[in-house]
Amino acid sequence: MYDIKLYQLTYGLKDLLKEKILTKEDAVSMLNTHRKKYPVIYNIETTNICNQTCAMCPRTTQMTRKLGTMKMPLFEKIVKQIKPWNDKEWNEWTTFVQNIVGIKENEMSENHFFYCIIPKVITLHGFGEPLLDKHIVERVKLLTKHHIPSYFSCHPKNFDYEQGLKLAKAGLSYLKISSEKINDFDDYTKFEINSFIFAIPLLNGKTKVVIDVVGDQTALKKLQKWFPKAYVYVKSQDNQWYAGTKKKTPVAHLSGPCQFPWSSLTILWNGDVVPCNQDFNAEMKLGDATTQSLWEIWNSKKYKDFRMLHLKLDKPLKCIDKCDMNCLVGEL
Repeated sequence: MYDIKLYQLTYGLKDLLKEKILTKEDAVSMLNTHRKKYPVIYNIETTNICNQTCAMCPRTTQMTRKLGTMKMPLFEKIVKQIKPWNDKEWNEWTTFVQNIVGIKENEMSENHFFYCIIPKVITLHGFGEPLLDKHIVERVKLLTKHHIPSYFSCHPKNFDYEQGLKLAKAGLSYLKISSEKINDFDDYTKFEINSFIFAIPLLNGKTKVVIDVVGDQTALKKLQKWFPKAYVYVKSQDNQWYAGTKKKTPVAHLSGPCQFPWSSLTILWNGDVVPCNQDFNAEMKLGDATTQSLWEIWNSKKYKDFRMLHLKLDKPLKCIDKCDMNCLVGEL
């Protein structure tokens, strides 16, 4: 999830800054004024354990923090602090996305996924493979019980039909099967995924299967052919900064400026609270969900000071060179 009200109220901020209609000080003031005082959770990293070594993922060579899986009591504590959007709020957002942003209701694209799915779900992945989390089905059940939509992304090589059925029964809203390589979708994996998609309605499940890969129109046509009943799209390269190929992109969540310090927070498996899902080493730790409430962390002086770092570089800021997005001090 992210703060859909803040996003609506500050839409066009990039252009206002670029045209010098707003100063960066004005932008920070606007974001501080309109941010929700009750925190919105973008994602909960239930585990940072992973059995893959993807070239686009910095955990492969740069993540040094301890490996582990979130304990259920902590997860339960966090869930009790989540406030999903009500129908009125979501309907207003849907109207905004269609009429102002120009995203069609039924299209399948990276931008549609960012605007129409990510804002309403709690993401259950960070720098790990959720299917290696032995509590993942239990976590989905708990979110479903609290009427909170859930989603996570997994690697094709880790997808398992039987585990998928358990997740569908638990009420998982979206399951994304994602890779940087089209060849990771071998014949057996394609069979398992399609069998799962076919079985979902037989279980009275509502899980929507999303499949993406880094690629072009050729890759998209392959996905459409292989998975005719899935939501498929090709995505941009993740972590371009890590590959040394950072480029400008039309993709919404990469075109900045970054609003994460004001729109949502991320909770790592051990309870560390960081400002976004790109802080793979918890270098910007802002609180501890095991001992503090999320409200307390979100409204703390430490968080306030961090937000100002997007305006004034009083000390080194990881966001400048280890993220594909632009903070307010960066180039727009």
